[in-house]
Amino acid sequence: MAQVIAGENLKDLVSIKLKTRYDNFADQFHRILVVKLFLVCSFVMGFSWFTDSISCIVPESAQIDPGYVSAACWIQGVFIYRDLSGMPDESAYYGLPMEINKNGLTRLNNLCQSYSKVARPRRLEKPKEECFEMEKTFYLQYQYMPFYVAGLAIFYFLPYMFYMWNNSDLKSLRDSIKDDKSAHEKAGDIAEHYFSDKKADMRTYRVRAFMNVICKLMYIVVGLVAFIGTDKLLNEDFIPYGQKWMKWSSLNNTNMYNYMGMRNQPKPGNVLLPPFGYCEVWESAMDRLTDKNNKHKFVCELSQNILYQYCLFVMWWLMVIGLLLSVLGLLWLLLKYTMKGLKIRRWNSPSKQLYNNLTIREMEYLDFIKQKDIPLYDLVMEELKNNPEHEFSERAPERPAKKMKKKKKSEAPVTQEPIINGYSPASVKSTGAYNRNNPRQPNYHDVHHPAS
Repeated sequence: MAQVIAGENLKDLVSIKLKTRYDNFADQFHRILVVKLFLVCSFVMGFSWFTDSISCIVPESAQIDPGYVSAACWIQGVFIYRDLSGMPDESAYYGLPMEINKNGLTRLNNLCQSYSKVARPRRLEKPKEECFEMEKTFYLQYQYMPFYVAGLAIFYFLPYMFYMWNNSDLKSLRDSIKDDKSAHEKAGDIAEHYFSDKKADMRTYRVRAFMNVICKLMYIVVGLVAFIGTDKLLNEDFIPYGQKWMKWSSLNNTNMYNYMGMRNQPKPGNVLLPPFGYCEVWESAMDRLTDKNNKHKFVCELSQNILYQYCLFVMWWLMVIGLLLSVLGLLWLLLKYTMKGLKIRRWNSPSKQLYNNLTIREMEYLDFIKQKDIPLYDLVMEELKNNPEHEFSERAPERPAKKMKKKKKSEAPVTQEPIINGYSPASVKSTGAYNRNNPRQPNYHDVHHPAS
């Protein structure tokens, strides 16, 4: 019954509904495909996390409980010697020498047994060649890997949450498109509420367009942080993992899986998460008669690492493809905004004049309406072009030009020119000194002081 329920939940988790969405294909790849497949990998790893355990070879002579060894090794982890990666003939499994007591290398890269000054038995003489102990590399990723992958799924979803917050107006526009009103009423309401030249609205339009660019950058940052962070978590073996896997897959079957024979390169999955490793357990006990202290070293297997290898291979491809698509999505958005900002449209486009008066955000509104409902898009365009009450209409009166403020100049005081014989000097210059065609104009003296 539990398996059936788990299968139904996994099916619901993988299913993807095909419908028109707000964001472009690059963003949908991250928030839908990457997030869902990461959750599937986390679910599969979590199932293995609950069922699988570490099994170690515990001889009877060790006189220690195998269950205790398994639990202790799960807690403290297993280790390998990565110095043996280039010595396939000396390795039993990847990173493990054929002889368990060989834990060092000489200057000539020969295996040897290294002792500390305290641990060296007195009966052994000092070796002729100096033996350097190999570095231990521990692996404990099986303890938290399912939770880490689930955290990555949430991390990849964060840019979309920011996108939805910034584009809440598109959600309200979608609701307006789906309204039960008639098409003409919807077109009028959309033209009135989503296309405005108020300063506050214009500022909001610009901020939303800028935040969309920030959202694209967030997808790139999230991809880089996840890719590099996973590589650091896996001892810097994750970035070249996919390339090594493709190169390894080109080998023949014998060289690919003959782990105890001669071959030039190990399986990439075993390099990333080894399925075998050493585990050291300290035994200590005391009673009234005796006390016992001993150090044990066992070979252990981690079958869950095999499952993790395949899940991480899928995750590697998703991260690489996601990074490429996020970069292309940013470039496409910048190109689209550049074309909209420069008002680049077909020379014979009937809406070219209208688009010259719109902001980038208002052009996105029209694109969104066209994507959802083409007949409604045509009605909105007609409403914007033909309604005289609307500011973008072709029939609307032209806006008065702003008056330029002129600097006040200091002007000389104007003096009234004298009138001589009914003529001023200006009239003399313009029409001649004595223009007989014009009747004589009375002067001030004639009017106020007539001749007696």
